[in-house]
Amino acid sequence: MELERLNTKECFKSIETSVLHEELEVLIKSLNRYKIENIQFNTKNIKLREIDDKIRAIVIRAKLNFNSNDSEILQILKSTIGVLLKVFEKSSTKYLSIFLSINCYLEIDLKDYFDYLKKNRKFKKNKLSKNIYGLIKNFSFEINTRSNSPYNEKELFKEYNDGLKELNINKVYALVESIERGGRGFYDYPLFKSLIHFLFRIDFTIFIRFLNRAKQPKEAVFILQTFTVEEVLKISSSKSLKNKWILIELIRLNSKNFKKDETPKSISSTLNCLRLIYKINSELHKQSIIYFHDSGLLNKVFGVQHKDLDSDIINSIINSLPINQYNHFVNQRKKLKEGQVEVLDKKDYEDIIKVIFHKWLTFFESLFSDKEFYLNDILLTDYADFVGHYYSLITDKKLIQEVKETVNQIIWIDSEWHYDKSAYITKSYLYLSKLYILSCAYTYKSIKSEEIDGLKLLFYKKKDIIFNNNVNNHKSVFSEIENNFTN
Repeated sequence: MELERLNTKECFKSIETSVLHEELEVLIKSLNRYKIENIQFNTKNIKLREIDDKIRAIVIRAKLNFNSNDSEILQILKSTIGVLLKVFEKSSTKYLSIFLSINCYLEIDLKDYFDYLKKNRKFKKNKLSKNIYGLIKNFSFEINTRSNSPYNEKELFKEYNDGLKELNINKVYALVESIERGGRGFYDYPLFKSLIHFLFRIDFTIFIRFLNRAKQPKEAVFILQTFTVEEVLKISSSKSLKNKWILIELIRLNSKNFKKDETPKSISSTLNCLRLIYKINSELHKQSIIYFHDSGLLNKVFGVQHKDLDSDIINSIINSLPINQYNHFVNQRKKLKEGQVEVLDKKDYEDIIKVIFHKWLTFFESLFSDKEFYLNDILLTDYADFVGHYYSLITDKKLIQEVKETVNQIIWIDSEWHYDKSAYITKSYLYLSKLYILSCAYTYKSIKSEEIDGLKLLFYKKKDIIFNNNVNNHKSVFSEIENNFTN
């Protein structure tokens, strides 16, 4: 249960006149007798569990009675701050563990404590941060399949381990995302996570050093999963990050956090991660872009990163991005285009457009001979904007010739051989799809052509027959093509 929306600033002011919580003080002294390792991981120690249960009961009781009597909360808070002061005075990780054990039930943001201490006291943190680092640096997080686990789960674990050896993001994250989708999440160690957050607050440099020690992706996911959007942005902006799995996970978190709209900060911090990955391993950099290709943020960032990369690297990545008949990610590819336009000069940008066009053309032409492929709608793909842009760059004469050839292909489609009716329909819509894109470039260039006007009339006379009287289902498309050629 979360603490009532208590005004922490007012509470911190009020504790100066409050007294210590006697019952809690006794429990704090009891905890102080134990070794830090026992306090950190007390699940098997019955006496420590009993102390923890009593602390929880005290805090919950105070929460329940908060509206009618706030004095007990103030007493608990004063005792808790007393422990925190000892943390800094003694650079003690034992007192820190005791403080965090109490605060995990109080649920007060660490920032509120630090704001209070900065205002009222001076404290040294250098030795403390090193002590915390010494305590957590050898942390190891394990998730394993059980002997009676289903076959598919065992396969995911096998794939994960193979992915680690091969540095294959797809194989590694298949397990991570399966665990998240299944609702299990990654095991939660609240006290350990609180230690990590505490270190993040008091010494960011040593916190980054700790992140760089993460050995596996599952550790990266576990460590970073409870940080806020703003905290993840701060971490992502660090130039000192050297851990490939931490960097990849930061990109994943930023992509999730900014699924709808990216911000200047999310772009700059994610760009920092992508640049650092490239320095570590160029193949992992390529994999990252391909793996997160459905992220608008990552597309924008990759577009902006074009200014840092050789054309061969850019072309290799672009040609590895997925392409199919659907346009599910057309908005994401628009973000890629935005990023490119921001950083590239006219010539470099047009060179990229040509690469993407030929990627599309290769795919488009392959569909004519694919007997398994069927189409009865406009085919745009995720790269429609780039293809339209390419056609707008060619000369008016060449564009008019492309339009003439495509219209004639539609008008005279009955003269072509087709192995069945489905192939006939598919080819008709492939031609229509190309004509639609050409018409967009035609109107963009404000071309006027009597030849096209004549072909347009012939096309509209035959369209009902060619498209099997299915014109009404695509009325808006035919209307847009007509308007584009009329302009």
